[in-house]
Amino acid sequence: MGLSSRFNSSGNDSHLTQFELRPADGTQAHRDALITAFMFLQIFGGHLGIPIVLLTTVFSKTIQRRPVLINFLVTWVIYATAYTLLLYTGKQTGPEPPKPLCIAQAAFVYGATVMTSAAGLAFVIHLWFSLKTGKKMTGRWHILLLLSPYILFVAFSITMLVAGSQNSETISRSRSLFYCSISLHLMTVVPATTAVIMAAVVVFEVLICVRLYRHRRAFRNMARTNTGAAPLDLLIRVGIFSLYSLLAFVACIAFWVSTGDLLPYIILASLPTVAFLMFGTQGDLLRAWGITAAVRSIFRLFLRQSRPETSILYSTRRQGTLDTHHVDVLHMDTISANDSEKHVEIV
Repeated sequence: MGLSSRFNSSGNDSHLTQFELRPADGTQAHRDALITAFMFLQIFGGHLGIPIVLLTTVFSKTIQRRPVLINFLVTWVIYATAYTLLLYTGKQTGPEPPKPLCIAQAAFVYGATVMTSAAGLAFVIHLWFSLKTGKKMTGRWHILLLLSPYILFVAFSITMLVAGSQNSETISRSRSLFYCSISLHLMTVVPATTAVIMAAVVVFEVLICVRLYRHRRAFRNMARTNTGAAPLDLLIRVGIFSLYSLLAFVACIAFWVSTGDLLPYIILASLPTVAFLMFGTQGDLLRAWGITAAVRSIFRLFLRQSRPETSILYSTRRQGTLDTHHVDVLHMDTISANDSEKHVEIV
């Protein structure tokens, strides 16, 4: 069967609307609020937070990240760009966007969905290899892990571009409100492929957890070693994000086959922000940005301002008399630890 016959729509595809994520009906103000929330989550994580992390990693001499993690973060920037393409071109609201633009966005959205899943799989495979061997993955397998997400992105995007161009009547923004989508049976290959990839992610996550449990004593000191194995903190973050991604996929599948609720939209939009929060809040980054020092300074200032008059009533009974001394609460260490009959209370 030729490529064209596979892409062309045959018959009525109305039964495929169950696979479309449709926001609930409402007023224009309600829809505008939903669009604002969706775009904020995409932009905050994908176009603000993660780029700052990447730039810090590139220009900092003390912060180092594995290429596979950098690659993983880059895919979320592309993901956010695909979903915000209409916004940046001024076609997010109003009449339907031009067909070429709508086809391009739909193709990039489908391609980016598979790409980020593949990047997540590459990441956990790399971590599993590091834990198993105690070494960094190098050579052609490492290159394959880095390139495979982009290969899938290009392959799926081109496929959807061809399909959309040959069936332009199936392209619409109104079905999804936030982005353009294609109503063809071919589109079901995207959630199917993503499901397979996410299943593999879960398998490697389980393997990582089993290995951590079996060698938990050795991994307690991983951060102090220089063997190339992944630090425990990073493994925990990866696990949390993988669980969130799996939850997102399961939620989307559940709503694709039922009512088309709004929740999957919000989960999909929040993924770049969750990725930023998971991998952009590590201690070395916070120190490099001065956030750690700022928080400590604010905390100290808060302590001093919240209890400026606070003192400690320090009582010592000696020869039937009561001696009272007032000591600053911030200097409690000046109290002698050798007095045997003391009574301390906050006043």
